[in-house]
Amino acid sequence: MMKDGYYMSGYFDIDKLGAVFANSSRHDQSMSLWKKEGDSIRLVRCWEFERFSGEKQHCRSFINLNHALDTINNMLFEYGLCFDDIQEFWGVPELQKNNYPHVEDHSSIAFHSLCHVYSALLFSTSTFKNNTILSISLGGGVDDTFENIQDNKYYNCGSLSINGKVLSIFPMSSPGLLWEAAKLSSGLREGTLMALIDATNCGINYNYNNNYMEDLNIMNLKTSKYAFDVFSKIKQEVYLLNIHEIDGYDDRFTEHENRWSLIMKIIDNLSMKMLYSQIDKIIDCNNIDTTTTVLSVSGGYALNCPSNTKLMKKYHFKSFYAPPYVSDSGQSIGIGLYEFFMNLSNINVELEDAYWGFSDNSILETISSSEFSNYIDNITTIDYQIIVNDILTYPIVWFNGNAEIGPRALGSRSILANPCNKETADILNEIKGRQWWRPVAPIILVEDVNDWFEDAYPSPFMLSVFNIKKSRRNCVPAILHINETSRIQTISRKSNTSLYDIIRQFKETTDVPMLCNTSLNDKGEPIINTIGEMLNFALRKNITVVCINGYRVQLKNHMNYPYEKPKKRFNYWNLNCIHFLRNKYNPYNLSDDELFYYSYLKLYNYSLTDNYDVKIIKKMIQLFKNKL
Repeated sequence: MMKDGYYMSGYFDIDKLGAVFANSSRHDQSMSLWKKEGDSIRLVRCWEFERFSGEKQHCRSFINLNHALDTINNMLFEYGLCFDDIQEFWGVPELQKNNYPHVEDHSSIAFHSLCHVYSALLFSTSTFKNNTILSISLGGGVDDTFENIQDNKYYNCGSLSINGKVLSIFPMSSPGLLWEAAKLSSGLREGTLMALIDATNCGINYNYNNNYMEDLNIMNLKTSKYAFDVFSKIKQEVYLLNIHEIDGYDDRFTEHENRWSLIMKIIDNLSMKMLYSQIDKIIDCNNIDTTTTVLSVSGGYALNCPSNTKLMKKYHFKSFYAPPYVSDSGQSIGIGLYEFFMNLSNINVELEDAYWGFSDNSILETISSSEFSNYIDNITTIDYQIIVNDILTYPIVWFNGNAEIGPRALGSRSILANPCNKETADILNEIKGRQWWRPVAPIILVEDVNDWFEDAYPSPFMLSVFNIKKSRRNCVPAILHINETSRIQTISRKSNTSLYDIIRQFKETTDVPMLCNTSLNDKGEPIINTIGEMLNFALRKNITVVCINGYRVQLKNHMNYPYEKPKKRFNYWNLNCIHFLRNKYNPYNLSDDELFYYSYLKLYNYSLTDNYDVKIIKKMIQLFKNKL
């Protein structure tokens, strides 16, 4: 029987070479602290390591056990706890305080995928216990910390549950593998590739081989090989096309961008065919009535908002149910929820919002005496119209309370701006160093979403995309994609009271119940974690007004600010030690790119300290990259 008290779950590795080369099989690493009281399970905090290291999609291991324990104890200090106070620790073999009994409960399914499914299923156990839920995990790969993943494990899976009982778990094939191949080949993140699909007017004007479907629906580890083969064929066919053969070639974009937009349109089309064919079979085999069934999606591919919306439109599911941490950033939460579920006869968890990350109140007093601030007002004692006027003038920084968990800013670490101004998207993309064609998302009052968007439903974690109503399009040009859709976030007063009230005031002023909302970070860095990092960003970007934990701060003297790059983050990973070890373990100076592929291709049989082996490593990497 599980005792009451504190529990922890982690998604990271302890490995010297993984620390030196940042090449753990676990990326988007995190750690979660839980408190159990009877059947009630409460998430106390989730630490996403990229927010501390500054390394996007953090995949750097701890050097040794002591390094991991020191970090854990530092993070627990604010709660008056240390590792010895924790009842059980799950997810990292070296730190476990018990045998890990549930890795092999589904011997044909990768543990990684099971944790994705349960991270979504148990996000709200009241929803889980009172609905029929079809939950599908769609990732781009798995980690091998607990399992030797060869060709006997399914990468992805789905489940069917009714009123809190999981009736079946079954293998699935994920489009995420195609997107992984595209990411590696293009050097662009999935979000950028997703945006590029709708950014250009170019289209598909030739028939690609539908036999690809047969290959891609083989649901085992060979899917990875087939996905890369299919992607390579698509890319080759597109690059053999003369530009005059590309329908709707868009002169606003480079030839390279046009071709990649076309590649991703094909990948997107193929992705949906993969999903439709599988979901059709699941529905038929289980006699599912989709109008009374909730759709739950997890895994990195669940960040594909158009895909989520297409599934909802095609099958008319009762509702869409997914947490903010659908990517691997939620794996530590999934590990914890899975273990609680397997050990308790009853479980009650309600993670109603996304605000479970790091909180910083450390230096507000320092700001008042800084040469870079004019004055500070308490937001609760000033007219919200002042902040609305700020937003109408220029984008502001909004830094409030606990950080969001997951990869998207949801009104806690955000840049807010005026959606009514056509130039706003250009301003925001310039501030963030993004391509001019990247769209900007709106955050809208939940009660107004159906007045502005077609066939809309609540989207609290920015995981769906909707067409804006024709009569409304001229009102909010800044948030329109080229195809007249928007990736939206809905907000309620319960979930984020202060920001909700600001948007209500903006609506009273402009008749528009939304703001532009983009993440608070510079190009290539994770979402900002601390007040110091936020001020560095605002001063470098000439942003005048920042709202910090209930205070409005007006900044000045931007031209005197001495820093041109993002502020270095407080780092639990001793980079000085790591750089020393890097020289020791990488004497032939493989590049970061080569080290990444050394890890990605798992070429561990070849030594980085042997000259002959290094030559083989370089050749194998080049062969793989040529294939892409």
